[in-house]
Amino acid sequence: MVHPQAAINSEYSDYSEYSEYSETMNYTKLCLTLLGVLSLCTACREGDEPADDLAVVRSSLNFPSKGATGEIEVSTSKPYTAVADKEWCSIAVEGNLVRVSVTKNGDFESRSATITLTSGTKRLRLPVSQMGSIWAIRGADSYLTSDEDTTLTIPATLDFEYTVSMPEWIEGQEVEDGYQLHLLDNDTGAGREGIVTFTSIVGSKVITFRQFGTKSVCGSYKATYVNAKEKAVTQDVTLAASDTRGMLILKGLHAKYDLPLIMKSDGTLRVEGSGLVEHNNTIGYLFTVLHCTDGTDFTTQGYYYDAPLTLTRTNNVLVPSFTFATTTINYKDMFEQDMTATVDGFTLKTYTYPTVSYFFEDQVLGQYTNLRLEKNK
Repeated sequence: MVHPQAAINSEYSDYSEYSEYSETMNYTKLCLTLLGVLSLCTACREGDEPADDLAVVRSSLNFPSKGATGEIEVSTSKPYTAVADKEWCSIAVEGNLVRVSVTKNGDFESRSATITLTSGTKRLRLPVSQMGSIWAIRGADSYLTSDEDTTLTIPATLDFEYTVSMPEWIEGQEVEDGYQLHLLDNDTGAGREGIVTFTSIVGSKVITFRQFGTKSVCGSYKATYVNAKEKAVTQDVTLAASDTRGMLILKGLHAKYDLPLIMKSDGTLRVEGSGLVEHNNTIGYLFTVLHCTDGTDFTTQGYYYDAPLTLTRTNNVLVPSFTFATTTINYKDMFEQDMTATVDGFTLKTYTYPTVSYFFEDQVLGQYTNLRLEKNK
């Protein structure tokens, strides 16, 4: 037997020639191996799809009961489709945006749908929710406004079809937060009342509006009260507007001095405790002192005596009246102690500037207990 090395040696007498041959063969084998790997990789790319990259960037799919629109923003490098499983939910694909529209939900119950996004083998499902219809008018049952043009909004959710009836001096329209009403200027010289009625298939709401202010409060009144001698007195007085201080002036209660009053937004007449008012630009001043049931005078500053407004309908005209009834006032004395006083009237006094000496009896002008003012019809 011939040894293998001997055979090689017999073919290649020079060892260097053998080395060149060996390196050439190894290089050839390597190239063939790489070509095979590349062929396999090419076959894999041609036969398989890459992974789907469909993703939701943002979405707004919670809707009110009224018809509305929302959208879905997606991220993808491939074509995709969007489908909703309910007829009331419609879809429109515009590039990477999916426009979603829902019709009005006319039922009390909320409802839901599902939108399916598909790209290749990947699917994404997104829930859609829509609230049920609501009929709710939340404001008060009655409102009192001034004589001037007034605009106010009644908070309401009016999802069902409805009608509104109102007097000709009130105008209205639905707004985002409810229903807006505009009460026109009251130049009748008296207070007026109007009814606004909302009606739908699920219920109704009636709201009363009373328009009353300085224009309608001014006029002649009948005043009744008990004086310092505990005698009941009835006399005619006049309530007029003050051009200089934006107040109301009660004339005739005292023969010489007019009583200043403040009219609050709800129509209440207010007598200021310890209030000073100059009379006809002279040095004589009027000082209002609250009177207590125990016979003392309540002179602490910052407290008031109120007469709430009462309106009585007579021949379609609102007749006002005010009563300064007995009330309790809580206050702190000069030592910061908590005190209470039961007030049933007020006393008018004067003093001469600059000497404050209104506590003398000869300066007491009059005492008015449980004063009631009723406008003459």
